[in-house]
Formats: sequence, C-alpha cells, structure tokens
Amino acid sequence: SRPIFRTALASLALVAIFAGTCARQAATSDPGRWRLVTASPLSIRYWQGITSIPGGGGLVFTGIARGIFRTDLALGRKAANESAIPASVRRSEGFNHIGDPSFDPSAGGRILLPLECFNPLSGDDPCRRGAIGVADPVSLHWRYYVKVSAASARKLMWVEASPDGRLVWTSAADDLLAFAASEVNQRNAGPDGALRPVRRLRGALEGLPNVSGGAFWRGRLLLAGQSGRRFEVNSVDLSDGSARREIQLSLAGESEGLATVNFAGGVLQWQVMPRLDPFPPSYLRPTLLSFEPRQGAQRP
Repeated sequence: SRPIFRTALASLALVAIFAGTCARQAATSDPGRWRLVTASPLSIRYWQGITSIPGGGGLVFTGIARGIFRTDLALGRKAANESAIPASVRRSEGFNHIGDPSFDPSAGGRILLPLECFNPLSGDDPCRRGAIGVADPVSLHWRYYVKVSAASARKLMWVEASPDGRLVWTSAADDLLAFAASEVNQRNAGPDGALRPVRRLRGALEGLPNVSGGAFWRGRLLLAGQSGRRFEVNSVDLSDGSARREIQLSLAGESEGLATVNFAGGVLQWQVMPRLDPFPPSYLRPTLLSFEPRQGAQRP
C-alpha cells in the first residue's frame, strides 16, 4: 500500500506544480488589468454560478444542477434549497438546470435564476427555450418562473441584472440581449407568456469565448468564458457593444459564474471547476478565484 500511497502523493504534487505553471503562463498574454489574490476551495455543490446580496447579505451559489445555497462571507452555509426547480415545472417544461444567477433589488429583493434543459449524456438542450426563475433571497424558496420567447434565446446559461435594476442581461449565440426587469413578474409567470428582449447588441460576443457568467463593474458588463484552455474575462460597453479583454488565464477546467463582491481580498470572483478532460485539472476542487484591480481602480 505504501508504494500506491507514494504514487498518489506524487500525482497530487504534479497537479499542484501544473496549476502553478498555468498561473504563471497568464502573465504572457494577460492584459494586466487585474491581479489574482486568492484561490478559495468550494463545496462541490457550488458548481454553476455565484451572486451576492448587497449590504453584507452574503453569497448565493447554484449547483450541482438545480440547487441554490446561501453562505456568509466566510463561506458558512446559511440556507439551502437542494432542488429549487419544482417537480411540476421539471415535468411540464423540462427545465432541470440553473446557471449563473443574479441578485435583483426589485420586489423587495429576489434571486434571478437562468433556466435551461440539459441532457448530460448528449449535451443537448431538448427544450429549445429558456426561462428566468425567481427565488426568495433569504429562504431561497421558489416563487415562479417566466419563459423567454424561443426566437430570443434557446437556453439561458446566465443572467445579470443591471445596476439600476431596469434590465436583465443574458446572451444568445454572438448577441447580448436584455429583458425588462419589470416584465419578470407574477403576471407573466409560466406556463403562459414569453418575454421578448427590449435591447439586443448583435455580434457583441463575436470572437469571444463561450460565456458562462456575468457581473457588472464600474458600468461595464464583465463576461467570463473559455475556449479550450483559454479562460477569459472580457468587458462590454453596453452603449455601443465594444469589448475589451480584462483577464486571460491558461487553465485546465471549466469556467462558470462571475460576481463582483468584496471577498477573500478581492472584488471580482470567478468560479473555476475541475474537469477530467483535459487532465490533470488546474484545481482539484471547485475553486473561487478572487481578483483585485491594478492601477488603483476603485472597489465596488
């Protein structure tokens, strides 16, 4: 057993060395706007997305597929809803997956949940439409859901409420689109109704990695994503759709949610999940990468 144990330790050491190498490689192509401060391991349940509740309300995570979890800023769990999407909605609509969520101050505060159908065997999306679920920010209890038109977006992997609370942004192919937050309400709740976007920035995501999460920073929409081992955060000026690179890393894993909140010494939080392909993963556990801005940029 001792040789096996030594082999396991050697493998773990190689993974640690590999992760450090990946972090150093970022310096060759990263634009230098942000500095990685800490990497905090997470529960395996905190897999799909992250948002924060203002005023010290803590963090909200989604995962593995349809759970919602609220923690304090020390990652101590305060509330959990392990299967937030009601069984009746899963049966009637097929929605079985929650992506990167957002806190919206409307209606006294609520958590917005991007919903999609996902077949883990084929990777296909059999519903061909998405929806926005609404949950209580304290209890995490489900309230209702509002479907989006199939012509607008075939699935929702992330949503992000604008700082003024008027719009809810997401993406479809190479386009950024926004729905009116006021239309995400009980009157439009499913199974009837279908939201249509009030803004669409066509081609804003052309050339950018597939988006896995979003967050606002100083008026710009930050978007996390990856293409193979190239992990990027890009920001978009929503007045004209122009984009610029904020962070680039070379990692083995899976990009997920993004949030701007003071945590672990940083203000920008990016979820990176382990994957066996490619192997070895840069991080053996779900990890929250915390960044701070360079050049004295203001904190949120």
